[in-house]
Amino acid sequence: MLQGQAVFTVLFAAVLLRERARRAQIVGMVIASMGIVLAGLGSTAGTVAGFLLVVGAAACWGLSNIAMRKAAPPDTFRFMVWVSVVPPIPLALLSVPFEGWDADLRALQHLNLGGVGAALYVAWGATLFGFAAWGYLLRTYDAPTVAPFSLLVPVFGLAAAWIFRGEGMTVLTFCAMVLVLVGIGVGMLRRTKRPAAPGVDRAAAVTAVAP
Repeated sequence: MLQGQAVFTVLFAAVLLRERARRAQIVGMVIASMGIVLAGLGSTAGTVAGFLLVVGAAACWGLSNIAMRKAAPPDTFRFMVWVSVVPPIPLALLSVPFEGWDADLRALQHLNLGGVGAALYVAWGATLFGFAAWGYLLRTYDAPTVAPFSLLVPVFGLAAAWIFRGEGMTVLTFCAMVLVLVGIGVGMLRRTKRPAAPGVDRAAAVTAVAP
């Protein structure tokens, strides 16, 4: 559901930036979103409050995409370094009332090499490099062109779980992944202009027939 940020990004881009999605992009996003919904049909976890929080998070992510496109930083990696300085402070403060100091201390005490590696990957790979590249794409291309590619996140997540952790891949999950890939492919289609007939100078032809 968090990848619904792609839809929010396109909506916010239309309202705030006047960037209209092409028909192929809209159709492709609908197809890919159907794949995301299909992938989540087998899940029974979660609550209504949790669902609403995730939808709200997706909307906030969509707004952050618009903010990054509007900011258009010349160096997106440096931009992400400075942006990443802010979140740890409110997250640490929120962790105390919701999880307690004991949970934080236990997490630090039981930190192993796998945990360190995961933290480094999330911090450097997914956050700094991943979002720096994402910011570069948002700076270079319009939001409706870039946003649908975030729908590939569940595809890579499910494929990685299947390959590296041996989690089962059902027919429903496979069909969902195919729908996402097809949807993104449809969104990339562009209408090609018909080339002029060889040997014909349109400007000259118009001049010749003009009264």
